[in-house]
Amino acid sequence: FFSAPMSRRPLLEADDIYPHSGDEESLRGLKLGLFVAIISIFCCGTLYIHNAYPAQSPVRNLVVSTSGLQKQAPSFRIGEQFARAQLDSSYNHGDLHTAKDSASPQAIHVTALKANRYRRFSEIATDIAFAKTHTDTPTAMLYRWLIINFSAILIFLGLRRWPEVVRLSRNVEWSCVALGPTSAEEEVVKIVVFSTNSCRFCTKAKALLAEKGWPYTEINLSEYPEKRDDMVRASNRTTVPQIFLNGIHVGGADDLERAEASGELERLYNAEPKVKSVPELQKPTYPPKSVALRTKPQQSFTIAGTVVTYGSLLRMLLKPTQHGGLDIKNYWNGLSKEKDSFTGCTLVDWLMSQFSLDRGNALQVAEEFFARQVFHSIAGGPFKDDGSWYRLQAQERTGALNTIQIWEGPADAPMDVTARLRKMLDDVVAQFCDVDGKVDYAAMHESSEFLDFQIATCELQAVDFAAMSPSVRKAFCFNVYNILVVHAYGEVGVPKSILGFYNQIRYRIQGNDYSCDDIENGVLRANRKPVVALGPLFGPQDPRLQCIMPEVDHRLHFALNCGAKSCPAVKYYTADNLEAELALAARGFLEGEDNCAVDLQAKTLSLNKILMWYSVDFGNNDREVAQTVLQHLSGEKQTQLETLMKGEFKMKYLDYDWSNDAKTSPPYKLSIVDALKG
Repeated sequence: FFSAPMSRRPLLEADDIYPHSGDEESLRGLKLGLFVAIISIFCCGTLYIHNAYPAQSPVRNLVVSTSGLQKQAPSFRIGEQFARAQLDSSYNHGDLHTAKDSASPQAIHVTALKANRYRRFSEIATDIAFAKTHTDTPTAMLYRWLIINFSAILIFLGLRRWPEVVRLSRNVEWSCVALGPTSAEEEVVKIVVFSTNSCRFCTKAKALLAEKGWPYTEINLSEYPEKRDDMVRASNRTTVPQIFLNGIHVGGADDLERAEASGELERLYNAEPKVKSVPELQKPTYPPKSVALRTKPQQSFTIAGTVVTYGSLLRMLLKPTQHGGLDIKNYWNGLSKEKDSFTGCTLVDWLMSQFSLDRGNALQVAEEFFARQVFHSIAGGPFKDDGSWYRLQAQERTGALNTIQIWEGPADAPMDVTARLRKMLDDVVAQFCDVDGKVDYAAMHESSEFLDFQIATCELQAVDFAAMSPSVRKAFCFNVYNILVVHAYGEVGVPKSILGFYNQIRYRIQGNDYSCDDIENGVLRANRKPVVALGPLFGPQDPRLQCIMPEVDHRLHFALNCGAKSCPAVKYYTADNLEAELALAARGFLEGEDNCAVDLQAKTLSLNKILMWYSVDFGNNDREVAQTVLQHLSGEKQTQLETLMKGEFKMKYLDYDWSNDAKTSPPYKLSIVDALKG
């Protein structure tokens, strides 16, 4: 029975079980066939049924319950694919109840029904015949069936919706499962990569996998932050990327490269997949839970019936003159040289040419621009259609990077503003980032997307800094600092020396300018003296004193990224989950050997130089600093440091890598003179 090749005809058809009257020979053959089938099943425990129906959808292995025991049903093969499923819904007394996907037509290509209360074969035959004659699509009733301990499974192939299989029995309790086509997420995944947006190491790791032609499933923690805990449990690490091959943890980007160089990567790739047994490595099937960021419309103008956004207007005005841009030039005003200026009549002429306006209408548009501070008078006074000189707000040298526009109206909530800016900046950087994680900042500088981001940063002018709660202010400062550094790389260029750079680049917030130094040492460090300074940054009468934090949280040094390779990773921080996010940032930073290393033999604790420069924030002496570090460690490194601290030990600080992710840079616009003025 089992050794003979399976025919393409079903083992038993409904008409075979429920024969025509008078067909005695068929009835005797049926009884003999049923007897042999029952004996074979009881002896072997499993009946493999080969289904040759050429369906398009893979059918999954079905786990069925018989007499309270879990047994593995045969593999029903359709096409060449297999997958798994659990009984996930019930059919009781003729009423169909589905646990999931019951309304998804594309998910229900195959339906399996299992009944537990059959007592006689006639009941089975009756229900099969009933099912065959009471469906909307009789041609779809191609099935195989299996009897296990007087229970039955009916597999109906080709069904597209539940209403085609209803009321199959009046008195029998059913269990049923919908078997649909496996999606990409349901298939066995060989490679899983945990990543975040704007992570150059993630980009580098994914590029290596792509180069090898290996598909992978990416779990982006920026989209699914709830999966970070799963990543930590699976890898015992908090940084990204974390890569898994066939359920085996490879590590981060550097670990992946080492495995590739040694040949270990190929061995892991060819190993038996284990992803299905690791729930932490499953990508969520639902859309990202993060709230969609509301797009903030740009300031706009109606010119000759056409709506023109502020960004579009600037792109038109700042084109080279020979390509239709405004004639902007330098001129001498007595002994001083005025840069980037134009006359009133020049602007009116340009508007007439660009928008086909008469002079009167062009003058009205120019006056609207002036009233809404698109440009300003150099000498003061109202706008005049004459030789008076003016300058675009976008070209004013205010010292702040977010004054390309004077913001109109109130700002959104602080965290909404920074979330929107972070997303916009990540998207822009991603366009100009190569496979090695290097960014073409020169090309980014010229892009329209970067100009839109620059305009969006102007909303920070209207944020109420002083009214923020401490947790909101702290998270806001982390995000603004990290955004400001990359913004500066794209706008003023990448510095060859850090001297003065972090004091020069600044944002204007609530009427006051805040540089990176101001944010770090003035606000977050509660106006403590910077590393290289004679005193605090904010003097007694400085209005920014109302915005400083009430106390110093040493974990700020694990959250700020100044652009250097030895800096902590860039993350986006939220006010609601700030404590947990800072704990993860601290643990992630210190788990790396290039930031924290314990040598028991040499009795030495080696730390990133950040902890030397800002040692006062971590403790009053080496032992207190080590104790602060200890609270952020886990596992073997924690045990090692505890052992080291039982006796005398030395503190060593590692070299700081100031290299950055810049592939190119726009012309550098800042100077030491500007730094001294700032």
